[in-house]
Amino acid sequence: ALENCECDAGSTGPIDGSCHMCVAGKYKVDAGAAECTQCLEGKYSPHAGEASEVCQDCSGGTYSSVENSQCLSCPANSISDPASNEVLDCKCSPGYTGVVDGGNCQACVAGTYKTEIGSTDCSMCPGGKFSAVLASVSNNCTACASGSYSAEDHTDCTKCPADSISYAESDAVGDCKCRPGFDGDDGGNCQACVAGKFKVEAGSAACTQCTSGKYSDETAATRAGVCTSCASGTYSSADNAQCSACPAHSMSDAASDEVQDCKCKAGYTVSDENTNACEVCEAGTYKDATGSAKCQLCPVGSSSPSGSQALENCECNAGFTGQNGGCTACASGTWKNVTGDLSCTACATAHTSPPASISPSNCQIQCGAGSTGFDGGTCTLCAAGKYKSQP
Repeated sequence: ALENCECDAGSTGPIDGSCHMCVAGKYKVDAGAAECTQCLEGKYSPHAGEASEVCQDCSGGTYSSVENSQCLSCPANSISDPASNEVLDCKCSPGYTGVVDGGNCQACVAGTYKTEIGSTDCSMCPGGKFSAVLASVSNNCTACASGSYSAEDHTDCTKCPADSISYAESDAVGDCKCRPGFDGDDGGNCQACVAGKFKVEAGSAACTQCTSGKYSDETAATRAGVCTSCASGTYSSADNAQCSACPAHSMSDAASDEVQDCKCKAGYTVSDENTNACEVCEAGTYKDATGSAKCQLCPVGSSSPSGSQALENCECNAGFTGQNGGCTACASGTWKNVTGDLSCTACATAHTSPPASISPSNCQIQCGAGSTGFDGGTCTLCAAGKYKSQP
């Protein structure tokens, strides 16, 4: 009877003999009216009428379709395990990230990387490192060289501002320090130390002023040794950039640091009108040492030229004799008409002169013994009963 006709393996249908083949993705091992069996999730069968369990695992990077008749490729840049059965089994590949599994996967941008499968975010390169590689699958970030720092997006390294330096692997502009010889804020503008200052170490510290009495005309100096002592006769300026000459006719010790260190030389004294000026000692005075002392008068009977620097400059005047600086008046009966240490000259015989005479014309006839009268005048004989034994 017709009812005795059964659908063969690989086909299914009612007992009335109307059979059709199992569709792709299904199979039927035994004859009869039983339904075809669906391939398990993650497996597929591409052919209709399969009479045995020929379902195969979907390969990695694919997943089985709803009807299990084929395996569909995962979205671009994602992968799946073998025998995956839905698009959610597709995970973003290393170097790529996405919002959800089975969705769109985008490459990790430069400065980031991702080592694992999945939808997790890409990891930023560590501070002080960078990477220009797209879709990086490993931490191949490169350290920034000294003198640079990693940009905010870590895609490259940015050079430190002019005249500043940084250590390798620096990750912010604030790591850039003004180099020796320059000062300024970290990561900011660095300016050269001006003349008269120096800076030994890198950093934001201010340049150091040369000590008092020293100067430096070098800019951007990096050592204290550039500061040189001012020579004698000079003093350091307020900014220590140079040494200024002492006022005229004054002197200072080496390493002097203010104009008050300049003292008037011998032969000069402090001006009454300007305490920082020196004026020459007047004729007839002297000053034998450097300093602010007043000029001294020459001893009586002596004089000196202006600017005299020693007592010995006081020469005996005409009418005086002796060593310069210690003069006595020419005695009566002598004279001296020049300055200096020459001896006084005696008047002619029978002539005399007053003390301190300065010319032979001062010598007058002297009344002899037995005569009397004013020298240089009329002499008369001593009267009877009187005598005079000396001229």
